[in-house]
Amino acid sequence: MLHLGKLTDIALNDDCFNKGASAAVSMLPTPVTRPTLVGKDNFSYVKIHAGLWLVPKGITSKAKASLPAVREWLSKAIRRDTSSGVLAWREPVLFSPSMKLTLINRQRSTTDPKRLVLITLRSMAKFRGKTTRDNVKVEVEDGEGNARFYFAQCEAFFQDANGHVFVGLRWYDHANPNGDAVDAKVLLPRLKLRPLEKTGSYSVLPASCIHNGALIIAGDNHHWAVMSPREQKEYEEHFYVTS
Repeated sequence: MLHLGKLTDIALNDDCFNKGASAAVSMLPTPVTRPTLVGKDNFSYVKIHAGLWLVPKGITSKAKASLPAVREWLSKAIRRDTSSGVLAWREPVLFSPSMKLTLINRQRSTTDPKRLVLITLRSMAKFRGKTTRDNVKVEVEDGEGNARFYFAQCEAFFQDANGHVFVGLRWYDHANPNGDAVDAKVLLPRLKLRPLEKTGSYSVLPASCIHNGALIIAGDNHHWAVMSPREQKEYEEHFYVTS
């Protein structure tokens, strides 16, 4: 699967965090970085009000290119969720195409100083010459307090007037024909990215919902989520408990 996705040159540890093999190991704990917009100084003048993207005249080509191509559908999702009360943020809202935060590497013990990993998530048409729309696994609770994991593609990052950070997501649906957590042959979750031009494909959630990054490989008409054994076990346990 990694070969098909042309990802064989990526060094991964057991929880799918990118880790250079020659990097020096530091025993100092990784500082906690709460979700923070990256490049805020460059993009702070792009604001969202009532679901509309307020882009002033004279915007730089770099900033204009960073705007999500799906912002029309994100706007509809924002208006849908703010009117229903599902999305509670205080306008004006700032936009950025990238966000940094620390996530937990659950393969490490609670006393391991490197248990926290600082990562940057991006949703950009071009970054260093390549399209970069990172995927994440998010944890969402139902009305009964049960948590379940879902996969999604990052489309935008926001910060409201209270300083709270949110992520705009385009969802992957579970696509196993028998309804199981993983495909019987490939032994990985089989996913289907929701349609591009459909409001129901998008949501905006607090960035705190992000459980960790996700390695998702496209194959034929579906996508496959690649996880470490321990991560996949946790995913399956949550899948069956709440199904």
